[in-house]
Amino acid sequence: MVTFKRVGLTLALLTALASLSYSGAATTYVFRQTLPGNPVPSCSEPGSKSFTTPGVYQVTVPAGCEIAAVLAGAGGGNPTDADLGGGPGGSVSFNLVSSGSPLTVVVGTAGQIAYPSSEYSGGNGGGYSLVASGNAIWGVAGGGGGAAGNGGGSGLAYSEGGSGGNPGMNGEIAPVDYGSCQDEGTGATDLQAGTDGELCPEVNTGVPTYISVAPAGSAALSSTFSDDSGGIAASEGNNGNGGGGGGGGGYYGGGYGSDGGDYDEGGGGGGGSSYVTPEATNVTETTGGGSPTETNGSVSLSW
Repeated sequence: MVTFKRVGLTLALLTALASLSYSGAATTYVFRQTLPGNPVPSCSEPGSKSFTTPGVYQVTVPAGCEIAAVLAGAGGGNPTDADLGGGPGGSVSFNLVSSGSPLTVVVGTAGQIAYPSSEYSGGNGGGYSLVASGNAIWGVAGGGGGAAGNGGGSGLAYSEGGSGGNPGMNGEIAPVDYGSCQDEGTGATDLQAGTDGELCPEVNTGVPTYISVAPAGSAALSSTFSDDSGGIAASEGNNGNGGGGGGGGGYYGGGYGSDGGDYDEGGGGGGGSSYVTPEATNVTETTGGGSPTETNGSVSLSW
């Protein structure tokens, strides 16, 4: 039963509330519910680390932290007779959330003149830079290919190495090349290694012929990581055969350039390939966007 006393009290309370004035700013409350399978990342200890010295490092980032990674592959080496020509490394950037497991960071070593005692030598390829969690590769920035050396003839003194990236770029054949077959190394992709240059015996007239001793473009990376992954130049060359350039290291390695002949330059090495795991977000890959000629790679992590 509703009494007049209860109704009177209710009306009195409503009247009192209506008479109150409030000039303060309104407050908005936002509630977020974490759905299964879609956690909201949180980072208990924000931080950052940068690596510029070649080597293999271990880094632990707290679980739940979203990591922004920027990698630059190392530049390829120059020939003996020029201060340029090595291909630049590639660059990649991406984001991934840390599980708390240790990360492996690799900073690639710059390519250098392969055989400093020879005035005809080409350059070695630059090494890749990498971030991995256990055996799972997060990202790789390919190294640049090495430039090829002069064979003692006139004209352009070197053939440029290819840039690292996805895909890596082919090495160059110098414009004064007299051969009829391909002697530059080709760039690698994230699916296959680059191919090596072919020796052109028909142009090696009256001078010794060097056959490359460098390994072919390397296979896809496994859990064995190295900061010195650039390919070694084919040979030291001689007066009549310019030394070829080494291929860049990468997820797959670039092909090496073969030696030249008939006083010709060798072929430049192909660039190594870059790679980023499909699980990453905010991915960018730039061919030739990494470290320049004869410069070490780098890795930067922030969370």
